[in-house]
Amino acid sequence: MASREDYAKYISTASLLVAVAFMIGGVQSSGAILDTCNQGGMGINSISYTQCRDIGTAITKMGSLEAAYLSLLLTIARVEATLFLGMGVGAIYGLVFCQLSERAALHLVHAVWATAVTAVHMHSAGWFGDFGMDPNVDGKIYEAMPILILLVVVQVVLYWAAFFGAARAKRDATVAKGERLSLGHD
Repeated sequence: MASREDYAKYISTASLLVAVAFMIGGVQSSGAILDTCNQGGMGINSISYTQCRDIGTAITKMGSLEAAYLSLLLTIARVEATLFLGMGVGAIYGLVFCQLSERAALHLVHAVWATAVTAVHMHSAGWFGDFGMDPNVDGKIYEAMPILILLVVVQVVLYWAAFFGAARAKRDATVAKGERLSLGHD
């Protein structure tokens, strides 16, 4: 029968594979890091590449403030894609080079990201009512992609489970060596 550490290894590996599939396979394959109109959410919401370009052109022609506003939003979307690139490469590194007890920090980063992004999606979808709702966010986009929140919630559960399994393995390895648990500095 598999031990608790075996299950923790399976969950950790599954977590990192999901991170690679989503952050590298899903996000980077669209090309959104170079051109936001390639972002997957556009197609899901029936916005073609040409329509995306035309909408952007129409907004920038409205004035310099509108052009700056759009530029900031598009740059932030590209920066988000680079964040996924970094976290995805970190997941590959964790899979290839790290033992379970060395993966806790990586899993913590993924878990905190997934938890925060779930809250953002739920808020944007109107699940928290009008509490602090940005009037520029149209929660109706979630009607076109209702599974999005569920997929991120699954990541939340998986990433936190992986973190706690790896953190426990780190603690157990430290205690087994007779070392004192510390915060990394003495």
